[in-house]
Amino acid sequence: MSGNPNNVVSGAGKLYVAVLGAVEPTDASMSPYTPPDSTVWTDVGDTTGGIVWEDDLPSTDLTVDQRLRPIGARYTSGTWATTITVTMAEATLANFALALNGLVTSTTGTGWSKQEPIVGGLPPVPTYIAVMTDGSAPGGFKRRLIGRKALSKPKVQKTFAQDGKISGVQATWSLFEVSDSIPAWANIDQTA
Repeated sequence: MSGNPNNVVSGAGKLYVAVLGAVEPTDASMSPYTPPDSTVWTDVGDTTGGIVWEDDLPSTDLTVDQRLRPIGARYTSGTWATTITVTMAEATLANFALALNGLVTSTTGTGWSKQEPIVGGLPPVPTYIAVMTDGSAPGGFKRRLIGRKALSKPKVQKTFAQDGKISGVQATWSLFEVSDSIPAWANIDQTA
């Protein structure tokens, strides 16, 4: 089998967020490519280190006493994990709030903005969001990944250092089941 250099994908992507249940761009918006509706999907700005979308579907080996190797494997219920990890290079208060699942209060005045953690206890149900990435696909085309129900696993650092490194906002979102009829994610490639 010979390789096809046109199928090698490289390049930065864009990360967008929206409220849970937001109207998704149609599949047809990929050809010709149309960016998502900016009144629905918010571009988080520049990123550093890439956007990593990872699916982890572990299986359990089936072993028997009479064999040296496992005889097969089975998937275990509830173990499929999808995460989206990114460092948002734009360390805005909006991106800090995004990474913290909105568990902050924000106030502004003339020439200043302030953010504080919510007080009085955490809400019983977290606020889920939708996430979307637009990047490169084989053949020089575009690829869109949509995560329909995401929650950040916050561990937010605010770093001030004169080392030439970008002090970004790191976030890792985990995807969750939406319903029995709506998949957790979609992967749409432009093909023409």
